[in-house]
Amino acid sequence: MNLSSVKHFLLDGDGVLYRGMNAIDGFERFFGLLAEREIGWALLTNNATRARDEYIEKLAQLGLSADIEQIFSSASVTAHHLQNDYPTGATLYVIGEPGMKSQISEAGMRILDGEDLPTEPVDAVVIGLDRSFTYNKLTVGSTLIRGGARFIATNGDLTFPAADGIKPGAGSLVVALEAACGQAPVVVGKPNRLIFEQAMHAIGAPPETTIMVGARRETDILGASQQGLSTILVRSGVTQDRDLARFDYQPTWVMDNLAEIVDKIEQAFGHD
Repeated sequence: MNLSSVKHFLLDGDGVLYRGMNAIDGFERFFGLLAEREIGWALLTNNATRARDEYIEKLAQLGLSADIEQIFSSASVTAHHLQNDYPTGATLYVIGEPGMKSQISEAGMRILDGEDLPTEPVDAVVIGLDRSFTYNKLTVGSTLIRGGARFIATNGDLTFPAADGIKPGAGSLVVALEAACGQAPVVVGKPNRLIFEQAMHAIGAPPETTIMVGARRETDILGASQQGLSTILVRSGVTQDRDLARFDYQPTWVMDNLAEIVDKIEQAFGHD
């Protein structure tokens, strides 16, 4: 598709819109252009540390107003997945942060999160990014999975871009748990189709006029491509040009950041 045909954007967060609480270059111009052209958008983030309303607050602090139906995280999609696959009140051992736990609790699930092995049956172990991850949590999680609990991960991102550099992501913890229990998880976030389908349905975005802007090829670009979307991979996240040669498939466009995306769209629309 041509950039002048875009009607909706699906946007990754970390490394695309912001690093920590710092907006990426071009943030204000980009959303100004979307408003001017009446182009819809939704946030699709694999970062499971915040609830959806907390992402609304974060964007507001960056000067952007958003509705709940524009916000999709691997935590919110995992909660939706659990609602569909488990009865209300199912017992889950959750390794994650408060935002993720609140999403799962709101879905009607019962959460255990201590560092001692539960004496009661546990239906599933759910893991996301947990900056208080411990050996005891790893032990409990792996023991429960080997005992028959299902293994669910919010996402497999090994790293994420923060304001002060690249940090270990949820995927680094998932790999540890997978090694300890000897089983592979069900990964709910990108590139799984669920988050794309939910977002596109919510904002009325058909594949043929929708572009995914992502920082990570193996999640954002892969997942969007599988849904028939055009894609932009930005260099402001965790992927650089030297990484592209390793990939079997490529994004539609590679650009530096939001500022370059605005420039290219304005050129496509015939702006000076």
